Amino acid sequence: MMDQVNENATKNMARVRKTMALIANNEKLICNIESALSSINSKLMRALVEPPSLDLYYCGDKEVLHTIFKELAKLEFHSTSRPGKKFTVFTSYFEHKDPEKREDFKIWLNFSSTVCERKVVGSKMVREDVYEVICV
Repeated sequence: MMDQVNENATKNMARVRKTMALIANNEKLICNIESALSSINSKLMRALVEPPSLDLYYCGDKEVLHTIFKELAKLEFHSTSRPGKKFTVFTSYFEHKDPEKREDFKIWLNFSSTVCERKVVGSKMVREDVYEVICV
């Protein structure tokens, strides 16, 4: 039992060291990302550092997502995927153009749309019994 606790503690400390190293090695880049996305900070729900990535969770409309793509592109981060036409959630890694930086640091984006509405997309006919109260 104690061996399992020690093993878990060792793994956790290794993970903490990895996270701290990622932050230390990419501090300037993380500050640049924070600065670039500052105009939409109110839409940021959560940010985590999970080596090898900075995980960003945003909620908003198409303009917020467009701003994220535009600002990350300015910092030379690009995603190979794009949101679908009627998306409600979009997730993707953004990798740096420079192959040397690509291995060390990525950005994971999880974006949820806040502009959803219920629309009629069709109709169907259903045969249903009709009852009437008859007194005999």
